[in-house]
Amino acid sequence: MKKWSMTIQQRITITVGACFILLLVSISAYLIRETAAKTVPFNRNLTQQIVDARAGEISSWLQQRKGELDALAYLIIHEQMSLEETLSMLDRYRYHKDSIYESFGIIDDKGRLHSTSGHIFSVTHRPYYQRMVQDERPFVVSNFICSGSNQEEIVVMLYPLQSAADDPFMKYLSAAVPISQLQQMANAIQLYDGKGQLLDGVQDGFFMDGELGLDKEYQDRELFTASIQDTADWVLSLDVERTQLYVGMTSMLKSIAIISMVVGSVLIVMLMVLSSSIVKPIQWLKQDMIKAGEGDRMIRSTLDTRGDEIGTLGQSFNDMLTKLYSTEQEKRSMELRLLHEQLKPHFIYNTLDTIQWTAADYGADEVVELVEALAAYLRLGLGDGDDFVPLHQELLHVENYLIIQRVRYRQIADVRIEYEDELLEERVPRFTLQPLVENAIYHGIKRAGGKLCEIAIWIERTESEVLIYVGNNGHPLEPGRMNALNEALRSSHRREAGIGFGLYNVNRRIQIAYGKSYGLQLQVEQGWTSSIVRIPFSGGEMIPDE
Repeated sequence: MKKWSMTIQQRITITVGACFILLLVSISAYLIRETAAKTVPFNRNLTQQIVDARAGEISSWLQQRKGELDALAYLIIHEQMSLEETLSMLDRYRYHKDSIYESFGIIDDKGRLHSTSGHIFSVTHRPYYQRMVQDERPFVVSNFICSGSNQEEIVVMLYPLQSAADDPFMKYLSAAVPISQLQQMANAIQLYDGKGQLLDGVQDGFFMDGELGLDKEYQDRELFTASIQDTADWVLSLDVERTQLYVGMTSMLKSIAIISMVVGSVLIVMLMVLSSSIVKPIQWLKQDMIKAGEGDRMIRSTLDTRGDEIGTLGQSFNDMLTKLYSTEQEKRSMELRLLHEQLKPHFIYNTLDTIQWTAADYGADEVVELVEALAAYLRLGLGDGDDFVPLHQELLHVENYLIIQRVRYRQIADVRIEYEDELLEERVPRFTLQPLVENAIYHGIKRAGGKLCEIAIWIERTESEVLIYVGNNGHPLEPGRMNALNEALRSSHRREAGIGFGLYNVNRRIQIAYGKSYGLQLQVEQGWTSSIVRIPFSGGEMIPDE
């Protein structure tokens, strides 16, 4: 089978060009077939959505007024205002809201409206009042009414007053609102040759055969309507000529075809230029890689001066070569250093053995015990092994450390270690206990002023955790300092409270091994300062890092 020998540039140009042509032909065919069937329904649906959205804005505006009336009603009832106090308060509120409200009033149980303007008249014959009384609605908005004071169109809103005193003069809260703002919101819809109108359902020509519609002279127009929430029969309407929904369909198809041809031609040219600008630098970089693979240590890419991704690739290639050659050199140095360092532990062990036997010959038993403890301590610390060790090995390491420290610090009166045998095989991070014991000696016992102190290590298990306590009864940790250290341990920010490296190191290694929910915590209780380690119980098995 013959190998495909086309270049990347040719593949990019042919593939993208073919995809574009196929896409263009498919889109054109689809538009020609579907536009006539989809454009008008789409325009109709889009127009209806605009009308619905504007109707929602009007409904929201009414809901805001309802919320204000609810707040006023609560204030009247809560303050137990009289009729005169209520009208005075409402008049002041109207003064601050004069752009929204024309007037306020209180309706008594006989249907008489006491207006903030001082007028008193009956509203029992008004439809909105009858709806409120008969249906016991929580909120009623009237149809459009001509205001008697300024001959403007208004609507009246009623809100019940459920007074605890059952005041007959305080039955309903009334608010007269000009609809000019609502009409402006409705008129803002201007699509095609139509403009939105807000109607209350009783205008001439808007009821036909029991359904909302248009007179016969308007049958060549398209009607879009949306009801207004919390009103009896308010309607936001928009009527446009039906032919307007078809305008632009043919010109749109022609424009799409012309634009597609122009864009396609420009795209092919740009693809050729773009693919060439990508392929050539890659070919140069390929030659540099071949030379580097052949062992040329002086080769470097000249593409690192470019400011684009190719330049970044060239810079990364140069950085990789630099690090590779540097790593090779460091590897040689480390191998020589490792061979040299392997000699040191053996020399130390042999020297300690010599000191131990010499001290034994002279009967210096305390020196023998001290050197033996030091040798065991160094073997456990310098010896090979995993990052996780059994708990019994950590305890042995701490015991040898304490043998050495008790020679230096005579204040250590007693060391108690308590544990359950089943926990001795539990694996913990290496060097978990020794830094905590060292912290107890230097910050607790050393600062105790010469009194004899104890160190206690006890280990216990809960249902899912192992708790390790390292405590001392020396100088106690101040509460403020303890809280600052615990906060620093929880946040893993060592510098926030000046936390020592030993505590930080233990806590950080535990959190890296087991997660943020585990770690180290300090506690002061009954004269004992304790470092508490929390790790998950594993039954002696290694828990992988999450």
